[in-house]
Amino acid sequence: MKWHTKFIETREAKRQRALNDYLALKRNKTLTHFFRTWRRATGRIVELQILSDTIRKERDLDLKEDMFLYWKKRLHFVDDCTQNAVNHYEKHLVV
Repeated sequence: MKWHTKFIETREAKRQRALNDYLALKRNKTLTHFFRTWRRATGRIVELQILSDTIRKERDLDLKEDMFLYWKKRLHFVDDCTQNAVNHYEKHLVV
């Protein structure tokens, strides 16, 4: 093998290694960028899910409180009506 053939092969091997290193670096940068944007997006989605769960729980508690107050008011009304009826009945029994 002549020296210039070996020199050409060595130079081609160096170029090939440099190209492979460049492509690997470019691929790694692309993957890093993809995962970084994916993590940001999923982090934002998780934050929004937590916020929506909190809002849903608050809304459910508000609905339960409204139902409780409605039935409390209704039962007080029924109790007042019953008490008025008893008072009316007792008043007419005495007379």
